[in-house]
Amino acid sequence: MAILKPSRPEFAFVSQEFNDDGSKQSVDRKTVRKQAMRAVAVSRRARGNYGKHNLRQYPIMLLLDEEVNQAQNGDYELEATSQIQQAPCRNSYSIPSSPIAQGFESMRIRFGVDILELPSLASSHLARLASSRLASEPAIFAGLLQCKQVSYIGHVPARFGNSVCMEDAASCLAAKMRRMLCPNDAAITDVMVIGLYSKALKSLQNAINDPVQVLNPDTLCATELLAAFEFLEFSQHYQGTRQYHLDGAACIIRHRGPNSYKSDYEISLFMALSGPIFTDAMWQNDNRFIVEEGWQNAVYAMVDPHSSLEGSPMVVEFWARIVHVSAYFRDVTAIVCGQDILQGTKYSHAPTCTEGCEHPPKSVHELACRGFNIRRRIQEWRHEYRDMLIEDTSYQQSKEAYAVFRWQFFGVYLSVTALLNRLIGAISSSMRIELENESHEFASRVVLMEQDALEEQATDEFYLAQKTVPRADFYSTQKVVVARSILATSMSWSDDSMTDHQSPIGEEQLIERWKFEAWCKLLGRSNNSPRRNLCTLFTVCSHEELPEIFSQS
Repeated sequence: MAILKPSRPEFAFVSQEFNDDGSKQSVDRKTVRKQAMRAVAVSRRARGNYGKHNLRQYPIMLLLDEEVNQAQNGDYELEATSQIQQAPCRNSYSIPSSPIAQGFESMRIRFGVDILELPSLASSHLARLASSRLASEPAIFAGLLQCKQVSYIGHVPARFGNSVCMEDAASCLAAKMRRMLCPNDAAITDVMVIGLYSKALKSLQNAINDPVQVLNPDTLCATELLAAFEFLEFSQHYQGTRQYHLDGAACIIRHRGPNSYKSDYEISLFMALSGPIFTDAMWQNDNRFIVEEGWQNAVYAMVDPHSSLEGSPMVVEFWARIVHVSAYFRDVTAIVCGQDILQGTKYSHAPTCTEGCEHPPKSVHELACRGFNIRRRIQEWRHEYRDMLIEDTSYQQSKEAYAVFRWQFFGVYLSVTALLNRLIGAISSSMRIELENESHEFASRVVLMEQDALEEQATDEFYLAQKTVPRADFYSTQKVVVARSILATSMSWSDDSMTDHQSPIGEEQLIERWKFEAWCKLLGRSNNSPRRNLCTLFTVCSHEELPEIFSQS
């Protein structure tokens, strides 16, 4: 058999001739380049890596399932001669299908829920009455999660892992969400939820006892997360515990000082509690530190001109003006329910009070004047932000993301104004009828707003399929209770035929005590003296006193 030797590359000469006029003729440049690189190509083929690129990159070996099965059964052999020869390289490793979940993502996978869907339930306009609504109708919970809203909870993933107490509180809350959404799931039991809750309480107590950790915003976040858990765990026992945590969170806020809220995270934590602090102070006949001048300045400094929700100038301005209503409610209650102590009070025709004064009033007239000052500032707010409020059902046709919020916020304005009119009328008989007429009008509008929301969302296919109550109706619970209490007592409040035995003070007559107490009962409000609470005192809340509140839970 003859052995064929590879022939050597032949060399071809390429000549270039001249034209008659002396110019050069065109040359086949492709032939020239091919001839010039011929020796290089032969050398590459001899090395065995001709046409191969990225030899230093780790190869990913992908085998078809059929080939793998054949290899396992021994029917498939990998022959070296049938494989493409690979250049020597370091050991290759297969790329994992997905990275290992850690931190917040691990918790989300573990419980199968995302606490980032909860911001709408942690917003400032929800409090005790809304929690009672959720207690009586737990089926609405799934529908409420569809309402997205900016909140402090949105900062939890980025800070997850920095604080043990916040991690434990978030896990506890996630477990409760899973239990509510999947009550028949044996993987998450009530015993497991209670165990996680106990662990979170212990971690929070350890952080509270630490003078450094107590100032960490993550500790405040853990407190608010546990309050959200107790908002969902709507038994009477947990509602009392939730009140302790709200009080404790308010104490932490005050202990940190008004100048400690600079970052978006810290501001969102503060704003999330502004509503509960205000509403709970009214229902508990209490007072709060937030009315102090230093805190008022801090609240105005938190305004975010680019925000559409709780940090917007419209919302911050509103909260800063209505926080005085809770202290005013307390002082009016003290006078109406204890009229005998004011028999000798001197009537003053030249009041010097201001809406920010938290001292006991010197006269009924001064207290009435103070109420009118608060009312005037709230009316100025409405005039200033009239273009941003939605005062009718036009929100239904609006495509704006926060149209419903602006419509609901107008309802809050109506209910607060109606409430304030009631308080002023309780101590000012000369203005009682006029103020009561306006309160009746505003309360009727709030009830109509609720009915419009029910009618508009009753045709929503999502809610019909889920058989849940519309979330707008749930969010209106707080203001609707105020409105209905006013409408239910409007006739007796306007009836002056039973004022013969009324205690006259100056030129005004106070409302009968039984009328006032009947109205407060419909509100679910306590007329007793406020319970001792470190946050109600006008002294600085020391670190040694903070654990006293949390230990009661």
